[in-house]
Amino acid sequence: MPLPAPLRSWLEICPAEVLEGIALATVCENQPGPPADIASLLRVSKSIFFTISMENNPGLYAKIFSIKFDDQAAVRRLGETCRYTRNRANELAKRFRSLKRFKLMECRQFCASPTARDDLWLAYLLFLEHDQHNYQQLVSYAAVDEFANSFIINGGPFHDGVEGNGGWKIDSEINALAAWIFWFTDKDRVANETGVAHTRVLTAFAHTFVGSFKYASTHAPITSFHLPPNITPLPLPPSPALPLAARPSSRPTYLQHFGLYISITPPLLTPAALLSCAIRLETEYAETGDDLVEQKQPTTKFAEWGQDGGSERHEHDWTRLLTCYSPWTQPMIRRGCVFTPGMVSGTWVGRMFEISRDEYDALLSPGHFATAPTPPLLCVYPQPMQFDVREYHAHDDSQKIGYSDLSTQDSAGDGVLMAWWPRGVVMNETERKLYFSSNNPLWSSTYDIFDPVSAARRALDNEYRRTGPYTHGVYDIIITATTGAHLDHKRYYGRVRDWDGLILLVSVEPLVATPTRIFSGYIHGNMNLVGRWRETATPVDQPGWEGVWSMTKIE
Repeated sequence: MPLPAPLRSWLEICPAEVLEGIALATVCENQPGPPADIASLLRVSKSIFFTISMENNPGLYAKIFSIKFDDQAAVRRLGETCRYTRNRANELAKRFRSLKRFKLMECRQFCASPTARDDLWLAYLLFLEHDQHNYQQLVSYAAVDEFANSFIINGGPFHDGVEGNGGWKIDSEINALAAWIFWFTDKDRVANETGVAHTRVLTAFAHTFVGSFKYASTHAPITSFHLPPNITPLPLPPSPALPLAARPSSRPTYLQHFGLYISITPPLLTPAALLSCAIRLETEYAETGDDLVEQKQPTTKFAEWGQDGGSERHEHDWTRLLTCYSPWTQPMIRRGCVFTPGMVSGTWVGRMFEISRDEYDALLSPGHFATAPTPPLLCVYPQPMQFDVREYHAHDDSQKIGYSDLSTQDSAGDGVLMAWWPRGVVMNETERKLYFSSNNPLWSSTYDIFDPVSAARRALDNEYRRTGPYTHGVYDIIITATTGAHLDHKRYYGRVRDWDGLILLVSVEPLVATPTRIFSGYIHGNMNLVGRWRETATPVDQPGWEGVWSMTKIE
């Protein structure tokens, strides 16, 4: 007598499409973390496991990926391979393995694991790609904000290695990634911060304030405008005091992201540290001037992680990482844009932070140069700043004025004192035009002021959309700025470096033609312009009196 056929549950006889729909129904969009209920479904029987396992049904997990994570930014930046079903399924598994380590492992145990570097990179890139879901997975599930706390201010790995480095914090890839994660999650932290925690953050990042000669703040030295340079290798200031990290590296780091192997440069530690310090110092030393907006509140803006998109705010930060590891190397992935024409035009408010000149000079003395100061945070004096910036464009390659930097005739690199403008140039600014002329050799050029209406037309015109290093038919960007009557009456002029979007401004005292300070920095998150300033009396190949500055555009 034949044995009866084994009974099968109704789930086992469901069509695969129905079973897949049931599996998707267990995935809650608003519940952070991995789809735990699917694990229970997989254990019901072998036939169900076969039907909905990742190996046999990657399409199911690709759909789950779209519920749990954002991918619009990755597709925009890396291409259509990010939409491939298998890549999305594999990325889902990789991400939750990584986030689980953030969630469950103690900070030092995490950093000692062989996956620490890749995990930190993944968290950083998820912030840059956030549109709707990533932030919830990072903070609500993985608690990367608590990890960053432990790493930076609670005696974590950020403080390791200082004994062998003269007391200075180590400017490393791991520390830089952790500092940016700290800044990305700083809004709630600052709102609930105690006085002790406030001081700990300032103390942890203070060396980036007082030791500007130790930490890179740009992806290439400010003494170079044209990159790649006209000569090889890139001429560099000879002083060993200048940070080696400021020099372009021919050895990028490599990552696997959405199944693609990409070469990328680590983010700079300095801007993240400066943003976290600036927001706290602005709170602590809020100015009382009547003419500056929001002086009772910090002007630095926190990174925002709403549900209405936002990854496009980080497009320039992403492109810098992807393309600025070496001037001589062609990026593996298509190049985006490091600066959008018009983004610096307008009114900016913020503060410049000065350190006592006597204390800084003492720090540069031979007996103290190699050793970090104790306590690390010297007297920092905030000075209010307001720039009314006008942006001028060259819309044809033949309109571009020349440049002056280390790769041209000035071997000392003092072209930076002229905002990379060519020697002997005469500028005349009118309401809507910027005229340049020179008698030796004889030439002239005209730049047009940024006009949003004309820029919008150019953006829609296929003829101009991809022309020029800044796209939209823009071949060069010159900027001028003035300060309000309630401030120092100085004028500023400068330029934008097309290789990495670095903004350089030189201040000129009233009735004096000699520049007095150099301001350099990047716009991060399309919101904050942050960087360093330095005086010009000291030769550019030597450390001089320096400080930091942070500004935000008034909408």
